[in-house]
Amino acid sequence: MMRLVFTLLFLMATASPVFAKQSLAVMDLRAIGTDQSLAEAVSENLRTMLILSGSFRVVERKQLEDILGEYKLSQSGITENQKYIEIGGLAEADLVMIGSITKMFSSYTINARLLDVKSGVSLLAQKVEIGSEAKFPKKIDELAAFFSSRQIPAAMPVAPADITGTYRVKGGDYVGRLQIEKNREVYNTSWHIDNSETKEADQSFTGIGILHNNMLSINYAERDKPTNTGVAIYEILLNGERLRGLYTSVANARDTGVLRFENGEKIKD
Repeated sequence: MMRLVFTLLFLMATASPVFAKQSLAVMDLRAIGTDQSLAEAVSENLRTMLILSGSFRVVERKQLEDILGEYKLSQSGITENQKYIEIGGLAEADLVMIGSITKMFSSYTINARLLDVKSGVSLLAQKVEIGSEAKFPKKIDELAAFFSSRQIPAAMPVAPADITGTYRVKGGDYVGRLQIEKNREVYNTSWHIDNSETKEADQSFTGIGILHNNMLSINYAERDKPTNTGVAIYEILLNGERLRGLYTSVANARDTGVLRFENGEKIKD
């Protein structure tokens, strides 16, 4: 039992952004009255400076482009905050930076703000005025320094997400379904995984969990082999539309302590 407690605490420390730098997805700035290529160049320089600051784990632009391509979207065509937040969730980011670069006469303005992926709330905003193109590097540095040096305010509390229902889940070498039901303050889970990729038999697990601070912690066991037990913890994203988590066995000597990652997407009725 003590080993189970220590394993669960380790999982929580590893999964929770409280114990690590927050992950930041920097979307390309929207160009208003100027060329989009300039907006992309400024955005890329801003990403670089935020990486160099060491304050965030910055999502690579290529990863964002892959997500956009999968959903047939273009960064320059997105105007709704909710869509940015969804992309941030898909990129497994805690925060999303969005904004614009505008040109009026010979001067420019960069507006940027941070969105919290879980709540959708705007946490921090800043703008810089640029009198000439020669001042772009300095102003980009100032903008990055502003966001890197500020204490990111906590988002307003949100109602607990509705995580009951069925999720399509995927791990490194399997796919499956995770069914979640609620009984008062406890969550009962049923987890079926397809191991066809590894040529092993399918497996089914049941579990019991609790939801706290947007993290679902589960103690689970295999149906046909109750001694095969483990723990899992999922971070709730997009108000329960997606899950990301990790799990480990606590009974199998070969797998105990080996962390495995899993992502889930809620299946619509």
